[in-house]
Amino acid sequence: MSKIGHIERRCSFFLLLLMLLSVGRASSEELQYPAYCRTTTGLNIRGGPGTQYKILDQLDKGDTIIIHLIEVGNNGQWGLMSYNQEPSYVSMRYVEYLEPYVPPAPEEKSWWKNTWDWLCWLAGGLWSVLKIALIIIAVLLVLAFWEDILSIAIMAGFFAGGGALLFSIFGGDSDVGAIVGLCVAALLGLVVLLDHFGIGIADMDFSIVFKVAYYVVSFPMYMLNRLEHALVEPWRYIFKTSWVSDKVKPVLRVVLEVLGVILIIALTPLRLFNAIVYNILIHCLTGMYDLLVEVFVPSDEKEGAGNVWMWILLFPWRILKYLVFHGLLIVIESVLWTVIDIFVPASTMYHGTDLIAGEAITRDPKRNHHTKTTAKWSHGTFTASQSSWGGIGVYFASLRLVAKRYATDSYRLNDNNPIIIVCRVSLGRTINYALAPEYVYDQAGQYGKHSELNKYGKKHGYTTGEWWNEGGGYWEYCMFDKQNRYDHPWRIRPVYLYNVRTGRVQHIKGGMQHWLFDSGVLKDLLGSK
Repeated sequence: MSKIGHIERRCSFFLLLLMLLSVGRASSEELQYPAYCRTTTGLNIRGGPGTQYKILDQLDKGDTIIIHLIEVGNNGQWGLMSYNQEPSYVSMRYVEYLEPYVPPAPEEKSWWKNTWDWLCWLAGGLWSVLKIALIIIAVLLVLAFWEDILSIAIMAGFFAGGGALLFSIFGGDSDVGAIVGLCVAALLGLVVLLDHFGIGIADMDFSIVFKVAYYVVSFPMYMLNRLEHALVEPWRYIFKTSWVSDKVKPVLRVVLEVLGVILIIALTPLRLFNAIVYNILIHCLTGMYDLLVEVFVPSDEKEGAGNVWMWILLFPWRILKYLVFHGLLIVIESVLWTVIDIFVPASTMYHGTDLIAGEAITRDPKRNHHTKTTAKWSHGTFTASQSSWGGIGVYFASLRLVAKRYATDSYRLNDNNPIIIVCRVSLGRTINYALAPEYVYDQAGQYGKHSELNKYGKKHGYTTGEWWNEGGGYWEYCMFDKQNRYDHPWRIRPVYLYNVRTGRVQHIKGGMQHWLFDSGVLKDLLGSK
């Protein structure tokens, strides 16, 4: 009996187990999906129904999700859900059933809703057409103004870089300098575009903005140059007029010349700094800007001006010619002249003239055919003035206002663009007329015999005459040049042209003539004809 009882007990256990399984299966089958479910713990979202699939994300405990159906995988049942609009799975062991999910009934649209949807669709279509039209217009504008756009882009880069560099040199924030440079470039670009629509700078009068910007940016450099000019010869302010007797003057000239040499040596750090600023920083920036513009916006038809296909074809050639070759020469000669300026003192001086003369003086005719239209001028030459009061030669001022006065004299102008040529000038031995013999001093002025000043200078080895113009209240410097010896001058090295009318630094088409790497300069240095 005991054996039979044992068998009965085992049968009863299996029967109970089958009943429990059937009840669980029936309850599982009664659950309706899709349904809302809640996680009972932190739960991984996987890419398939099993732990071997990649984990996509994780749910927090208590998150409510929608399970669409149940699938059987390894480790039990897995619920299909949507994750980032892709099918994904969670283990149903850690999910409790809440209630069936009933999709919302489709909304019945009213006539006004249908009309609104139609209007939105129409507006979307019109906007797409408008975008295409705007793209076409933009392409046409680029094709029409591509040279100006390139010029503006080049300006933006140069002004931003130059502003950052200048602010860094003088102890400011380079980021602020770059922003100031970009603002100036934006204004210049606006003027270029307005010019194309017939709205000139005179109509809008942007010149005052550029003039203020120019004077603010150049003020530190200008004042350092003025400081050097004052310290190199501080006694000039005592000898504005001839009040010393002719007997004392010879000894006084020798003493002051020796003192001048001592001061030049003592001021070498300041002179070197000014030379670096004007020779390397400013000259390289303005010179490279002219060359870069020539690469992207050529002025010569033979190099692609006005012809897109020629522009593309000759683009590599222009890079080699302007940026690589002439750009490298500018850098080399700037560094060389900075070193030379230590031993052969130079000052930053100002020469007033008009745009026609200014461009003829500074342009290289070999690189620019536009200079052929200004046959009146000998290209690369500062033409000697024959009617000025301080001698026959090329005139310079240490003050910008004086050069501006020269430039804006109506009888000097050939056009409506007064120009100040900012130059590095090696004045050489300079004679203050107040320290010359009385008969020489008397020849300076409106009624003097100006050729006598040149004769005296040539006889005693002076290169430049210094004269206080009492009527005007300023110093004038005349580099003696009766026979126009300074064709392609090495003593006079233009740094840039400032246009008084527009308030902008003048762009030189084709780039400036080189200071050193020019046959005329070499002949002048070697003393050959």
